[in-house]
Amino acid sequence: MQNRRIAAIRSPMPRVEGTAVPQPEPSHSDEPMIPQGPLAGAAFAAVGWRVVRRRWQVLMPTAAVTALVLAIADTALAVWVFGSVRAAGSAQFDVTRPLVAWMNDPQGTTAPLAKAVTAIIATTVLLPMVATAAAAAVVTDVHIGAQATWRECLRRAMAAAPACVSATMAAAAVAGTPLVVVGLAIQWVPARAGQTALLLLGAAPALVWMVFATVRLSLAPQAVVMEGLNPWAGLRRAWGLTRASAVRVAVITITASFIAAILGALLAVPVTALGTLASAGETEAGAGKMLAEHFLRMSVTTLVGVVGTGVVAALLFIDLRRRQAPPPAADNLPPGADEGQ
Repeated sequence: MQNRRIAAIRSPMPRVEGTAVPQPEPSHSDEPMIPQGPLAGAAFAAVGWRVVRRRWQVLMPTAAVTALVLAIADTALAVWVFGSVRAAGSAQFDVTRPLVAWMNDPQGTTAPLAKAVTAIIATTVLLPMVATAAAAAVVTDVHIGAQATWRECLRRAMAAAPACVSATMAAAAVAGTPLVVVGLAIQWVPARAGQTALLLLGAAPALVWMVFATVRLSLAPQAVVMEGLNPWAGLRRAWGLTRASAVRVAVITITASFIAAILGALLAVPVTALGTLASAGETEAGAGKMLAEHFLRMSVTTLVGVVGTGVVAALLFIDLRRRQAPPPAADNLPPGADEGQ
C-alpha cells in the first residue's frame, strides 16, 4: 500500500487537452555571466558585479593574495628608501618625496634619488601588473567556461606578469619618450625665448601624444594574459583593438578607476583612522602604528583595485574583440577554446 502511494506521488499529472504545460521559471543562474555581443557602457558595472558575485570563490582569494603581496612589497620598499620605519612613517611612506626634493634641489645627493626611482617604478609598474594579470586570468577563466581554482589562476597570472611588465614598460617608453626629449632640449637651450618656443611647440604635442599612446596601449597586459601573446604582439594587439575606440576606452577606464578609488577610500577609512592616532615621527611605537596603517590601507585599496578596475579592463578587452570582429558562434579566449557560461 505504501509503495502504491509513493508511485502515485511520483507519477506525472495527466495532461488535459487544450491546456498549456506550465514552464519552469528561468533561473537567475541560467543567465550567462558575460553576455554574447558587444557590451554597452553601463553594462560593464552589471557584468562586472555578476562576475564578482558568481565567481567570488576564485576571484576573492586571488585578489586577496595579490593584495597581500603588493602591500608587503610596497611597505618594504618605503622602509628601504627612507632607511628606517620611523623615517618612512614621517614621510607618510611616500617614495616620491626624494624625487620631489631632487627636482627642487638638483645639487643634492643622488643616493636617495636612485632608491626612490627604483621604488616608484616597482610600485607603479611592476607590482600593479601582478594585480592586472590576476584579474585578467580570472575573467579569462569565466569567459571560456573553465573551472580553474584560484591557485591555478594565480599561477597563470604570475607566469604572465613578466611579459605584462615588459609590455607596460615598452608602452611607457613609446608614450613618454617625446616628452622626455622635449624636456631635455628645454634644459639645453640657454635662451629664455628658445625655452618658451620649445615649451609651446614641443611640449604640447608631446603631451597629447603621451595621453593618446597611453590609452591606445593600455590593454596590452590584458592581451598578453588573455591571448597568451608576447609583449610586442600584445602591444600591436592593443593598438589594433583601440583604433576606433580610444575615447571609449579612456572614459570607461577613468570611470572604473574613479569608482574603485572612492570605494577603496571608504573601505580604508577605519584603517586610516588608526594611523591618525599615531605620531609617526616621535616614537618607534608611533612609527609602528603608521607602518601597520599603511600596510592595511594598501591591502584594502589593492584588493578593490584588482576586483574593480582589473575586471573591467578584462571585460573591455573582450568587448573590443567582439566589436572588431563579431564571432559567428563564440568569442574564444584563448583562440580554440569553446566558451562556456
